[in-house]
Amino acid sequence: MARVYRAPEIGDIVEVRQGREAGRFMVVIGRFEDRWIWLADGESRTVERPKKKNVCHVRSTGKRAVEALERLHTMGKVTDADLRYCLRKFLRERSGSTKQDGGNAERGVD
Repeated sequence: MARVYRAPEIGDIVEVRQGREAGRFMVVIGRFEDRWIWLADGESRTVERPKKKNVCHVRSTGKRAVEALERLHTMGKVTDADLRYCLRKFLRERSGSTKQDGGNAERGVD
């Protein structure tokens, strides 16, 4: 039986599961047909040079790059800095480095 994959939407943060960038997190910046998406992370894969990836080779994290989406809707484009910011924020939340001390641990304050 064939698997049915839900294609990630533009602005979704996904984990690459196959290929050279396996294990990396990227933001979906475009779609091509039903099976392909364009991914960028703002560093090795920039907005000008995104990675074309099969939707079967990524895993959705359930999170969205909200700031990048807002920029896309207001300005009509997204920058590499926006993508880097959203991915850093996602990774910080995912690792749980922001404690309930108001974020003081992150700033090095005891």
